[in-house]
Amino acid sequence: MDQKDLLRSAAPRGRNLDRGLRLEYFSFAWNALEAVVGLAAGIAAGSVALVGFALDSVVESSSAAILLWRLRSERHGGRPPEDVERRAVRLVAIAFLWTRPVCRDQVGVRPNQRRAPR
Repeated sequence: MDQKDLLRSAAPRGRNLDRGLRLEYFSFAWNALEAVVGLAAGIAAGSVALVGFALDSVVESSSAAILLWRLRSERHGGRPPEDVERRAVRLVAIAFLWTRPVCRDQVGVRPNQRRAPR
């Protein structure tokens, strides 16, 4: 593969990264708005379901922020893409694992208990 082939293959990749960044900025904004509205409505209504929905939106927003970091890192260079990808996957996994204890605490039942929720 010569220099011209490398440049031709890099151009669509850059356009795709730019498009991905635009979509992810929208996703982040949408999920952040869901979190704010959901928390406000859930607290006002005393609804555990709405608060849980809002907390899920917080997790989705954090995942979007991690993906923004990952895409911006690739777009602007810096660390090797493999290192950034590995760290991003771990961070998203941690964000999603965070939902289990939050949901458990919202429901009020521990996994090994056999009693009705509070």
